[in-house]
Amino acid sequence: MALSNGTSTLKQMFDEQRPIAPSVFFNIPHYNADNANVYLAKPLQIDYSIECFNQTAIVNMVGIWKNTASHDINCVFMLPMRGRVTDCHINIGSERVRSVGLQNRDIDRMMAGKSYEFEEEEKHANGNIVHDDDDIKEEWQLMDDLFCTQICGYFRMPFDRVKPNQLLRVDLYYTETLQFQHNAYYLRLACAFTSNSLKTNKTWNDIMSIEANIHVPPDAQHTVHSDSHTLSQTDNHDNGDRKLQFRATQAKKPQPFPRAQSADEEEEKSSLKASD
Repeated sequence: MALSNGTSTLKQMFDEQRPIAPSVFFNIPHYNADNANVYLAKPLQIDYSIECFNQTAIVNMVGIWKNTASHDINCVFMLPMRGRVTDCHINIGSERVRSVGLQNRDIDRMMAGKSYEFEEEEKHANGNIVHDDDDIKEEWQLMDDLFCTQICGYFRMPFDRVKPNQLLRVDLYYTETLQFQHNAYYLRLACAFTSNSLKTNKTWNDIMSIEANIHVPPDAQHTVHSDSHTLSQTDNHDNGDRKLQFRATQAKKPQPFPRAQSADEEEEKSSLKASD
Protein backbone atom coordinates (compact mmCIF):
# COMPACT_ATOMS: atom_id res chain seq x y z
CA MET A 1 0.00 0.00 0.00
CA ALA A 2 1.64 3.26 -1.16
CA LEU A 3 1.62 6.21 1.25
CA SER A 4 3.25 8.89 -0.90
CA ASN A 5 1.74 12.36 -1.27
CA GLY A 6 4.01 13.34 -4.15
CA THR A 7 5.39 16.53 -2.56
CA SER A 8 7.38 15.51 0.56
CA THR A 9 10.96 14.30 0.74
CA LEU A 10 11.63 10.70 1.68
CA LYS A 11 12.71 11.69 5.20
CA GLN A 12 9.52 13.72 5.64
CA MET A 13 7.39 10.82 4.42
CA PHE A 14 8.87 8.48 7.04
CA ASP A 15 8.52 11.16 9.73
CA GLU A 16 4.83 11.64 8.91
CA GLN A 17 3.85 8.01 9.58
CA ARG A 18 1.74 7.43 12.72
CA PRO A 19 0.77 3.73 12.75
CA ILE A 20 -1.74 2.27 15.22
CA ALA A 21 -0.08 -1.16 15.26
CA PRO A 22 3.45 -2.60 14.92
CA SER A 23 4.39 -1.64 11.35
CA VAL A 24 7.18 -1.81 8.79
CA PHE A 25 7.34 0.99 6.22
CA PHE A 26 9.67 0.73 3.23
CA ASN A 27 11.07 2.51 0.21
CA ILE A 28 12.41 0.99 -3.04
CA PRO A 29 15.60 2.92 -3.91
CA HIS A 30 16.04 1.01 -7.20
CA TYR A 31 13.51 3.22 -8.94
CA ASN A 32 15.13 6.52 -7.99
CA ALA A 33 17.59 7.53 -5.27
CA ASP A 34 15.33 10.48 -4.41
CA ASN A 35 12.10 8.52 -4.76
CA ALA A 36 9.79 9.58 -1.91
CA ASN A 37 7.30 6.74 -2.24
CA VAL A 38 6.77 4.97 1.09
CA TYR A 39 4.89 1.68 1.33
CA LEU A 40 3.42 -0.31 4.20
CA ALA A 41 4.45 -3.97 4.50
CA LYS A 42 1.73 -6.41 5.58
CA PRO A 43 2.58 -8.55 8.62
CA LEU A 44 2.67 -12.34 8.54
CA GLN A 45 2.58 -12.82 12.30
CA ILE A 46 2.77 -10.69 15.47
CA ASP A 47 3.10 -12.23 18.92
CA TYR A 48 3.04 -10.48 22.29
CA SER A 49 4.31 -12.09 25.52
CA ILE A 50 3.74 -10.08 28.71
CA GLU A 51 4.88 -10.51 32.32
CA CYS A 52 3.22 -8.23 34.91
CA PHE A 53 4.83 -7.69 38.33
CA ASN A 54 3.11 -5.27 40.73
CA GLN A 55 2.76 -2.10 38.65
CA THR A 56 5.26 -2.94 35.90
CA ALA A 57 4.79 -4.86 32.67
CA ILE A 58 7.66 -6.47 30.75
CA VAL A 59 6.58 -6.81 27.13
CA ASN A 60 8.15 -8.83 24.32
CA MET A 61 6.85 -8.28 20.79
CA VAL A 62 7.90 -10.53 17.92
CA GLY A 63 6.77 -9.59 14.42
CA ILE A 64 7.45 -11.22 11.04
CA TRP A 65 7.24 -9.50 7.66
CA LYS A 66 8.48 -10.36 4.16
CA ASN A 67 9.91 -8.33 1.31
CA THR A 68 7.44 -9.06 -1.49
CA ALA A 69 8.95 -6.44 -3.82
CA SER A 70 11.17 -7.47 -6.73
CA HIS A 71 14.03 -5.21 -5.57
CA ASP A 72 16.00 -4.46 -2.41
CA ILE A 73 14.16 -2.22 0.04
CA ASN A 74 15.07 0.13 2.90
CA CYS A 75 12.77 -0.08 5.90
CA VAL A 76 11.65 1.55 9.14
CA PHE A 77 10.00 -0.47 11.90
CA MET A 78 7.63 1.53 14.13
CA LEU A 79 5.86 0.54 17.35
CA PRO A 80 3.32 2.76 19.17
CA MET A 81 4.15 2.51 22.88
CA ARG A 82 4.32 4.37 26.21
CA GLY A 83 7.15 2.37 27.76
CA ARG A 84 10.94 2.23 27.57
CA VAL A 85 12.67 -0.05 25.06
CA THR A 86 15.43 -2.23 26.53
CA ASP A 87 16.43 -4.31 23.49
CA CYS A 88 15.55 -4.59 19.83
CA HIS A 89 16.90 -7.13 17.34
CA ILE A 90 15.97 -7.29 13.67
CA ASN A 91 16.90 -10.45 11.79
CA ILE A 92 17.16 -9.77 8.06
CA GLY A 93 16.93 -13.18 6.43
CA SER A 94 19.51 -15.52 7.93
CA GLU A 95 22.44 -13.27 7.03
CA ARG A 96 22.21 -10.08 9.08
CA VAL A 97 21.10 -8.96 12.52
CA ARG A 98 20.61 -5.29 13.38
CA SER A 99 20.35 -4.68 17.13
CA VAL A 100 20.23 -1.93 19.69
CA GLY A 101 20.46 -2.09 23.50
CA LEU A 102 18.86 0.80 25.35
CA GLN A 103 18.71 -0.34 28.99
CA ASN A 104 20.53 2.73 30.28
CA ARG A 105 19.59 5.17 27.55
CA ASP A 106 16.83 7.72 27.33
CA ILE A 107 15.30 7.40 23.87
CA ASP A 108 13.57 10.79 24.20
CA ARG A 109 16.90 12.62 24.47
CA MET A 110 18.44 11.35 21.24
CA MET A 111 19.53 14.09 18.87
CA ALA A 112 19.58 13.91 15.10
CA GLY A 113 22.93 13.74 13.32
CA LYS A 114 24.82 12.05 16.17
CA SER A 115 26.16 8.49 15.98
CA TYR A 116 25.54 6.16 18.93
CA GLU A 117 27.86 3.33 19.90
CA PHE A 118 25.01 0.99 20.88
CA GLU A 119 23.82 0.70 17.26
CA GLU A 120 25.30 -2.53 15.96
CA GLU A 121 24.94 -4.72 12.93
CA GLU A 122 26.25 -8.24 12.55
CA LYS A 123 26.65 -10.17 9.33
CA HIS A 124 26.51 -13.97 9.46
CA ALA A 125 28.40 -16.31 7.16
CA ASN A 126 28.62 -20.07 7.71
CA GLY A 127 27.41 -19.68 11.26
CA ASN A 128 30.08 -17.10 12.14
CA ILE A 129 29.70 -13.38 12.78
CA VAL A 130 31.52 -11.29 10.18
CA HIS A 131 32.01 -7.52 10.33
CA ASP A 132 32.43 -6.21 6.80
CA ASP A 133 33.61 -2.59 6.82
CA ASP A 134 33.15 -2.21 3.07
CA ASP A 135 29.55 -3.41 3.32
CA ILE A 136 28.75 -1.04 6.20
CA LYS A 137 29.95 1.92 4.08
CA GLU A 138 27.01 1.27 1.75
CA GLU A 139 24.46 1.90 4.49
CA TRP A 140 21.31 3.81 3.70
CA GLN A 141 22.06 7.51 4.17
CA LEU A 142 18.95 8.07 6.31
CA MET A 143 19.79 5.33 8.83
CA ASP A 144 21.33 7.50 11.57
CA ASP A 145 18.91 10.38 11.10
CA LEU A 146 15.78 8.20 11.30
CA PHE A 147 17.00 6.33 14.37
CA CYS A 148 18.31 9.32 16.30
CA THR A 149 15.19 11.41 15.61
CA GLN A 150 12.60 9.42 17.54
CA ILE A 151 8.91 10.41 17.50
CA CYS A 152 7.00 10.95 20.74
CA GLY A 153 4.77 7.96 21.52
CA TYR A 154 6.69 5.62 19.19
CA PHE A 155 9.89 3.62 18.90
CA ARG A 156 11.35 3.28 15.44
CA MET A 157 14.30 1.36 14.04
CA PRO A 158 15.58 1.72 10.45
CA PHE A 159 17.28 -1.08 8.55
CA ASP A 160 18.32 -1.37 4.94
CA ARG A 161 19.21 -3.54 1.94
CA VAL A 162 16.53 -6.18 2.45
CA LYS A 163 16.61 -8.55 -0.50
CA PRO A 164 13.53 -9.79 -2.38
CA ASN A 165 11.67 -12.60 -0.56
CA GLN A 166 13.74 -12.17 2.61
CA LEU A 167 11.88 -12.58 5.89
CA LEU A 168 12.18 -9.90 8.56
CA ARG A 169 11.87 -10.81 12.24
CA VAL A 170 11.64 -7.98 14.76
CA ASP A 171 12.22 -9.00 18.39
CA LEU A 172 11.63 -6.10 20.78
CA TYR A 173 11.53 -5.83 24.58
CA TYR A 174 10.20 -2.91 26.59
CA THR A 175 8.97 -2.11 30.08
CA GLU A 176 5.93 -0.02 30.93
CA THR A 177 4.43 1.27 34.17
CA LEU A 178 0.79 0.19 34.36
CA GLN A 179 -1.77 2.99 34.36
CA PHE A 180 -4.16 3.15 37.32
CA GLN A 181 -7.69 4.11 36.29
CA HIS A 182 -11.12 3.34 37.78
CA ASN A 183 -9.56 1.29 40.61
CA ALA A 184 -7.72 -0.99 38.19
CA TYR A 185 -4.34 -1.24 36.48
CA TYR A 186 -4.35 -1.05 32.69
CA LEU A 187 -1.94 -2.10 29.97
CA ARG A 188 -2.84 -1.08 26.43
CA LEU A 189 -1.29 -2.52 23.28
CA ALA A 190 -1.62 -0.69 19.98
CA CYS A 191 -2.75 -3.49 17.66
CA ALA A 192 -5.43 -1.96 15.45
CA PHE A 193 -5.19 -2.99 11.80
CA THR A 194 -7.21 -1.65 8.90
CA SER A 195 -8.36 -3.93 6.08
CA ASN A 196 -5.73 -2.34 3.80
CA SER A 197 -2.88 -3.17 6.20
CA LEU A 198 -3.60 -6.93 6.27
CA LYS A 199 -3.22 -9.54 3.57
CA THR A 200 -6.34 -10.44 1.57
CA ASN A 201 -8.77 -12.64 3.51
CA LYS A 202 -6.71 -12.27 6.71
CA THR A 203 -8.15 -10.94 9.97
CA TRP A 204 -6.71 -9.78 13.30
CA ASN A 205 -7.26 -13.27 14.74
CA ASP A 206 -5.21 -14.86 11.93
CA ILE A 207 -1.99 -12.97 12.61
CA MET A 208 -2.12 -11.84 16.26
CA SER A 209 -1.26 -13.71 19.44
CA ILE A 210 -1.29 -12.11 22.91
CA GLU A 211 -0.36 -14.00 26.08
CA ALA A 212 0.11 -12.51 29.55
CA ASN A 213 1.22 -13.77 32.96
CA ILE A 214 0.14 -11.67 35.94
CA HIS A 215 2.14 -12.46 39.06
CA VAL A 216 0.03 -11.97 42.22
CA PRO A 217 0.20 -12.89 45.93
CA PRO A 218 -1.15 -16.43 46.61
CA ASP A 219 -4.23 -15.29 48.57
CA ALA A 220 -5.01 -12.11 46.63
CA GLN A 221 -8.34 -11.61 44.87
CA HIS A 222 -7.84 -10.41 41.31
CA THR A 223 -10.08 -10.15 38.29
CA VAL A 224 -8.85 -9.46 34.77
CA HIS A 225 -10.88 -8.32 31.80
CA SER A 226 -10.38 -6.84 28.37
CA ASP A 227 -12.61 -4.29 26.67
CA SER A 228 -11.42 -5.40 23.22
CA HIS A 229 -10.86 -9.18 23.38
CA THR A 230 -12.23 -12.38 24.80
CA LEU A 231 -9.76 -13.89 27.28
CA SER A 232 -9.02 -17.47 28.30
CA GLN A 233 -7.67 -17.75 31.86
CA THR A 234 -5.61 -20.26 33.87
CA ASP A 235 -4.73 -19.85 37.57
CA ASN A 236 -1.36 -21.51 38.35
CA HIS A 237 0.30 -22.06 41.73
CA ASP A 238 3.95 -23.16 41.83
CA ASN A 239 6.07 -23.24 45.03
CA GLY A 240 4.31 -20.25 46.54
CA ASP A 241 4.34 -18.29 43.29
CA ARG A 242 0.94 -17.59 41.79
CA LYS A 243 0.36 -16.31 38.29
CA LEU A 244 -2.75 -15.73 36.27
CA GLN A 245 -2.20 -16.76 32.67
CA PHE A 246 -4.27 -15.12 29.96
CA ARG A 247 -4.54 -15.44 26.22
CA ALA A 248 -6.51 -13.14 23.91
CA THR A 249 -8.58 -15.57 21.87
CA GLN A 250 -10.97 -13.42 19.86
CA ALA A 251 -11.32 -9.75 19.03
CA LYS A 252 -14.64 -8.32 20.17
CA LYS A 253 -16.85 -6.29 17.87
CA PRO A 254 -16.23 -2.56 18.32
CA GLN A 255 -19.05 -0.93 20.26
CA PRO A 256 -20.60 2.12 18.54
CA PHE A 257 -20.28 5.42 20.31
CA PRO A 258 -23.60 6.72 21.70
CA ARG A 259 -25.20 9.28 19.41
CA ALA A 260 -25.08 12.80 20.71
CA GLN A 261 -28.57 14.09 21.51
CA SER A 262 -29.89 17.37 20.22
CA ALA A 263 -31.09 20.17 22.49
CA ASP A 264 -34.75 19.39 21.58
CA GLU A 265 -34.27 15.71 22.53
CA GLU A 266 -32.67 16.67 25.84
CA GLU A 267 -35.56 19.06 26.61
CA GLU A 268 -38.15 16.36 25.76
CA LYS A 269 -36.32 13.84 27.93
CA SER A 270 -36.28 16.28 30.85
CA SER A 271 -39.99 17.00 30.50
CA LEU A 272 -40.78 13.27 30.53
CA LYS A 273 -38.81 12.79 33.71
CA ALA A 274 -40.59 15.73 35.31
CA SER A 275 -44.02 14.36 34.38
CA ASP A 276 -43.17 10.95 35.85
